Amino acid sequence: MKYLLFFIIVYSLSGCSTYEIQRDPVFEETKIRNSRPKLQHEVFDPKESEQKYEHIFTDVDLIAERKVGNVKRNKNFIIEFWQQKKKVLRSKYGIDWKSPSELNPEICYESYGQPCITEGEELAIIKVVNENSASPGEIINGVYRDFRGIVYIGAHDELNGVTRQYRLAGQETEWEFLSVSIIEQ
Repeated sequence: MKYLLFFIIVYSLSGCSTYEIQRDPVFEETKIRNSRPKLQHEVFDPKESEQKYEHIFTDVDLIAERKVGNVKRNKNFIIEFWQQKKKVLRSKYGIDWKSPSELNPEICYESYGQPCITEGEELAIIKVVNENSASPGEIINGVYRDFRGIVYIGAHDELNGVTRQYRLAGQETEWEFLSVSIIEQ
């Protein structure tokens, strides 16, 4: 019995626990958002790219991530995250920061800060998918841009029952076909 207790204590102290907290992608929100393709007129607060503030934005993203830990991950999630980030920047560092939604009121942002796909983008995306489609009978089920800027398109081929996922990169009218995967047959 004492060996079992010893093993449990050593195991827990060694950090080999399977109950580690999984980081939410917003813990690097500033870095990820600034690395993704920007829309033509999209701007971000210039303080984010100043070298002297780099460690501050890294620190604040981590703090804000914890503050929104229990917030539902829906279309409004990023707005709540940016509000928390703004509060921490002001209270802890005295920095007046403008969120992307404040600087780009004409752009709709979704869950993790990616721009919503516009009607024009969707038409251009569908054109690229149709050019690369394995079957002319495919019906597009959905178009989604992830927080890194990659667009995923779900398409179902009614003729043979195959569901595919297309991946594209780009913005507005310029799209590059990356890959296609069969999801279901």
